[in-house]
Amino acid sequence: MKDNLFDTSNLFIASYLLAKGKIIKGKKQNRNLTSVLFDKKEECEKLELDYFNGGTIEANKFAESYLTLRKMVRREE
Repeated sequence: MKDNLFDTSNLFIASYLLAKGKIIKGKKQNRNLTSVLFDKKEECEKLELDYFNGGTIEANKFAESYLTLRKMVRREE
């Protein structure tokens, strides 16, 4: 199962994935860096590429996802 998890410490990418409907499977802490884990690695990799190629998302969904993830990450500090 762990082989099928997508791992990112970039909150903007994680926000994009969450706003696109991907489900958070957890998080992991590595020193001062928190990574967000998503299921379906291959689909997430495609969406990550879409993000870097200028993919679009509704601004309010992206902002809501970003704020949710920021709160989740800060709980570890």
